[in-house]
Amino acid sequence: MKAPVGETDCGGGVRLRPLAREDLPMTLAWRNRDAVRIRFRSSSPLTPEQHAGWFEAYLGKPDDYVFIVERAGRPVGQAAIYAIDPDAGEAEVGRFVVAPGEEGKGHMRAAIAGLAALARSRWGLGRLYLEVFADNARAVRLYRSLGFVVDRTGGGMLHMSLPIAR
Repeated sequence: MKAPVGETDCGGGVRLRPLAREDLPMTLAWRNRDAVRIRFRSSSPLTPEQHAGWFEAYLGKPDDYVFIVERAGRPVGQAAIYAIDPDAGEAEVGRFVVAPGEEGKGHMRAAIAGLAALARSRWGLGRLYLEVFADNARAVRLYRSLGFVVDRTGGGMLHMSLPIAR
């Protein structure tokens, strides 16, 4: 069972709050936009039933946390930390989605910093990693600017990691 995680202050007026069932229509609409879904490995549009099924399975995963990114109390995106492995000292971050009209405003930069702080303080992790399509230049620039480095490439993907101080 998933242990509760409260809200996380990311600085700059950005907060992470846990995903709730009532967020599903909003996150489904965000995820199904053409420009967003092509950046996921499973790029087909999702049905409400598929999204609800994913949420039910997600609730049972103790190492998987999805957050709504808020600025000034308004939802502006989604971010997640998952595959949390305290023994290995690492976790994956991703499922980043920015709400329409909120692109380029620094929300994901703040959210990723918030995820790193949460990873250190809650689970004592020392490394975050992610995978990104190699042709997603905007995302790659963001991750590099945050200190992520490319560990390996393959299949059109970059595997990147970020050491975080414990």
